[in-house]
Amino acid sequence: MPRQAVNIAFTLLFIFGISCIGYANDSIAVAPQDTSAVTQLARLFNTKKDTVAVAPPDTAEISAEILRADSIAVADALKDARRAERRRKLLTRVPDPNMAAWIAALLPGVGQAYNRQYWKIPIIYAGAMGLGYAVAWNNQMYVDYRKGYTDITSGNPEQNFYEKLLPAGVKIDSSNKDYYTRIFKSRMEGYQRNRDLSIMGVAVLYILSIIDSYVDSQLRDYDVSPDLSMKVAPTVIPATQDRALDNSLGVSCKLKF
Repeated sequence: MPRQAVNIAFTLLFIFGISCIGYANDSIAVAPQDTSAVTQLARLFNTKKDTVAVAPPDTAEISAEILRADSIAVADALKDARRAERRRKLLTRVPDPNMAAWIAALLPGVGQAYNRQYWKIPIIYAGAMGLGYAVAWNNQMYVDYRKGYTDITSGNPEQNFYEKLLPAGVKIDSSNKDYYTRIFKSRMEGYQRNRDLSIMGVAVLYILSIIDSYVDSQLRDYDVSPDLSMKVAPTVIPATQDRALDNSLGVSCKLKF
């Protein structure tokens, strides 16, 4: 009897424990969730994510920057195009012969610069400086010997400028006066001739600079081909009214340049 009571009590206790476990599982499975808090967190997260991902940029500022960059690029391109066009016109410009001659007449060397023959300018001015020095030096020597010749032929002892032109230690007396008179006259005439020739050289150089500018402008667009050849071949000379003979054979010469 007591043993049966124990078995019955143990069985009831086992059944009660199983019932409690099942009830606890049911409570956990159907436990209600706090949907309001979860929904608010999800909505806040989605709102921030969408705001960061699809935030529209400042299109007005971007458009202004693009337009500013495009305008700067267009302005630079126009400047380069104008510079290239001016350079092309300068290099391909055909000089006017009359203009070249006139400006060369106003100032020697400018006509050569107008024709872009810059290497000729130093030659012209070097020649002008050399001839100018020759004119000045020969003129000074001519003036000195003319004054010395005038003094030595005047017979006035107070007029003795010629002594400055004599070699050191030489004195003029009756024995050598005629000799030095002829020397003074010869040198005076020689320096005068050299001075006049130098002046003529200046004039010739001036005229040549004008002619060079004009001719160079005329020949600037002249087509000079590197194919220079001569062809000799037999030919038939036809009869004409001036010639009573019939057609005759001859030799023709053709120059190609």
